[in-house]
Amino acid sequence: MANFGRLALVALAIVSAAAIDSVRAHHSYVSKYDAKRLVKVSGVVANVRYANPHIYFDVVVATKSGTEATWTIETEGILAARGKGLTEALLKEGARATVTGWAGRGGSAEMGLKSITIGGRTIAMRNTAR
Repeated sequence: MANFGRLALVALAIVSAAAIDSVRAHHSYVSKYDAKRLVKVSGVVANVRYANPHIYFDVVVATKSGTEATWTIETEGILAARGKGLTEALLKEGARATVTGWAGRGGSAEMGLKSITIGGRTIAMRNTAR
């Protein structure tokens, strides 16, 4: 019985260490995106990537100067995004979308998604940049 207790303790330690590493590796929106800089862009969806745990996609936007800019958008986790209605049927290359979110720190053309209007639907992802 003593060996079983030690094995259980070792197993618990291993699982705990893995969970801590997983939490440490996951970033928060607040560290990556500026909670005080909400932006909105409209354009064409390109390059959709399901990179666990999030969905990333680009939106190609026409600028005032007549050129194009590409914004990289990060969503909630894949399952959470699907649960809110952002499915593969809606989020596909070539679709027109308007995205609102928190701009990347340092002036990058990246955004943490707050909401998206696509396929005639508006889908709220999150209320704060947390």
